[in-house]
Amino acid sequence: MIFLDNKKHIGVLTFHGAHNYGSVLQAYALQTVINKYLNEEFDKKDYSYTIINFRKKEQKDLYKIIKKNKNLGNIIGNVYNLIHYSDFKKKFDKFENFINNKLLISKKEYETIEEVKNDINKYNYLLVGSDQIWNTGAFDFDWIYYLPFENKVKKVSYAASFGSSHKICDGKIKEKVSYYLNKFDNISVRESVSALAVKEITKREPEVLIDPTLMIEKEEWDKITSEKISGLGEYIFFYSLGPSKKDIELLNQISDKLNLPIVISNTATRNDKSLRAKRVLSAGPEDFLSLIKNAKMVCTTSFHGTVFSIIFETPFFLYECRK
Repeated sequence: MIFLDNKKHIGVLTFHGAHNYGSVLQAYALQTVINKYLNEEFDKKDYSYTIINFRKKEQKDLYKIIKKNKNLGNIIGNVYNLIHYSDFKKKFDKFENFINNKLLISKKEYETIEEVKNDINKYNYLLVGSDQIWNTGAFDFDWIYYLPFENKVKKVSYAASFGSSHKICDGKIKEKVSYYLNKFDNISVRESVSALAVKEITKREPEVLIDPTLMIEKEEWDKITSEKISGLGEYIFFYSLGPSKKDIELLNQISDKLNLPIVISNTATRNDKSLRAKRVLSAGPEDFLSLIKNAKMVCTTSFHGTVFSIIFETPFFLYECRK
């Protein structure tokens, strides 16, 4: 099936469906930046921009509130989630609302590469990025983000990242990555280490470009930022997907030094039993922006936690950046 019009159609593949603040916000930023560029440089009516709504089963299962009781960890997690079910349901709904109403996604949802292949001739250009789409070690990774389609569509990456697996040591994986990346018409990555990986694997020199979240002015982010969450007062916002014991110890020391309470938006981990924090478990993407914007200080191990602290000019402390 091909669109029955004379437009040039841009199809985008990214982690837009993850219930992860950075993932959905970078997807929003990328569409905002590209559509602004098309409006300024071309006649926007000649182009369409669509995020191909690829959401594999493993990714959707990852963000379910109640998971299958496959192991003791899942059982314990389910008990915790049931106790806080109301908040988690609000958070889940906020993410789904953002994905379905703020992002320009295709009406059709796809679960497999084969399903996407059937419709790929709709598009004149395929774009992947940003985020850790090339991280082969990610739980919800899929080879679709290397655009394994044998058609004549133009293939481009924008600020793509290998994440922590920028060193691809396995020979078979390296060979596969090399084959697919050499089919790209243009490659850009987010970090210098990812650029080195691309050069090592393909002998090509990719551009290093900033994450799309940094290409939008604060005033633009303000438009989708929720109001300050009531009842918090002044606080330190802590955002980390996997804090170590040392991270928690240092955070508690900072809290004591500044005489400010700690607020977090994620669930408990085995290392944060000693963390003295108020949990805002219902926080969606817009709330995440608000938590950073209205904090007296942000402490984070996160790339996007750092990015939005810079954008909102909120003082921040960056641990070793991990995600």
